[in-house]
Amino acid sequence: MSTTRALRRDTHKTAQFACRLPKRLTLVHEAGIALLLASLLMIVPACNQKMAIQPKYVPLRESEFFPNGMSARPLPDNSVPRGYLEDDPAFYTGKKAAGSPAAGLAVPAPGTRAAAAPGGEPGTSAAQAANLAANVLPRSAGEQDIDYFPLTVTAEVLDRGQQRFNVFCAPCHSRLGDGQGMIVKRGFRAPPSFHIDRLRTAPVGHFFDVITNGFGAMPDYNQQVSPRDRWAIIAYIRALQVSQNATLGDVPTDKRSELDAGGVSNGK
Repeated sequence: MSTTRALRRDTHKTAQFACRLPKRLTLVHEAGIALLLASLLMIVPACNQKMAIQPKYVPLRESEFFPNGMSARPLPDNSVPRGYLEDDPAFYTGKKAAGSPAAGLAVPAPGTRAAAAPGGEPGTSAAQAANLAANVLPRSAGEQDIDYFPLTVTAEVLDRGQQRFNVFCAPCHSRLGDGQGMIVKRGFRAPPSFHIDRLRTAPVGHFFDVITNGFGAMPDYNQQVSPRDRWAIIAYIRALQVSQNATLGDVPTDKRSELDAGGVSNGK
């Protein structure tokens, strides 16, 4: 009987020790975690001190160091933001120095049936010069509008030009470019048609100048339309001019059958 009681007592003590053992280990584990966290809290500020806790000015905060009391400093003269260097005058202004040769592919004005101008026969350089001198924008001394596109005109460029034209130009100029847009039908002053002789013979630089700086009742669009989109619009204007003044002879031979099927006659 005594042996049985002793065995039960030893078993009970063993069970009690087994129950206490995980708690002791847990306490040690928690103490280790706390020590690790404390170490990290001491290390992190030391690594971050130079980056986050340095003396600095937040935007628009005043400064006692500079005479004007402003912490923000003016940009040095002729500073150019990264990616905004306008190093191609023809592309960004539509102008070239007077007398300089064309730097790109010359694009003749669409159509050759212009009325005779005081300067010479229709379609000649003398007639075009007379037209421009009488009707087109004045230009700075030593500058003239370029008569070539400073970028490659592709189908994608024309598609983009059509999309931008319909957004920004068609309300006044109409989608045909005849100057009878919806704004005009509501009483606004009508712009000239793109299909008159003066604008058909105007160089592409003239249109770039007008879009950039405005002309007459037309405001400028230099903030709304990027330079590349301006050239895309101008390329589409040239396409519109061709579409309204072309003859059957201007159509590639492999496409004429499509026009014939549509009832084209009289060579137009």
